[in-house]
Amino acid sequence: MTTPPGHVASHEAVAASLRVVESAIELARAEAKLAGLRARTLATHALTLVLGGIVAMTFVALSLVILTIAPLLLAPHAALGRTPWPLALSLALSLAIAGAGAKTAHRAMNALKAETAPDAGRRGGTS
Repeated sequence: MTTPPGHVASHEAVAASLRVVESAIELARAEAKLAGLRARTLATHALTLVLGGIVAMTFVALSLVILTIAPLLLAPHAALGRTPWPLALSLALSLAIAGAGAKTAHRAMNALKAETAPDAGRRGGTS
């Protein structure tokens, strides 16, 4: 038994439209995964920026406190003729950690700018 040519053509049209719909669904799933990955990357950069800034500001504040109380700490050392190396060491460590936090925040800000640039999609958008 043969099928009429119009009937075969309608089956082929239905099959083709199903393939188009399946391809569209696969594309939508891939786009959703890509959007989720991009959102996670942006959130990571933003969180790194905020935490780096918090660390930098906290240790800058600690450095200011150390400098403020320095005269009180230096007076006994000067009277006894000792060097105030603990003060210098604590100030140096505080400033070094503040610098590291600022550098981390700066790198995260640059990465965030690179991710949100208008041409980030064309060049990959990863840093």
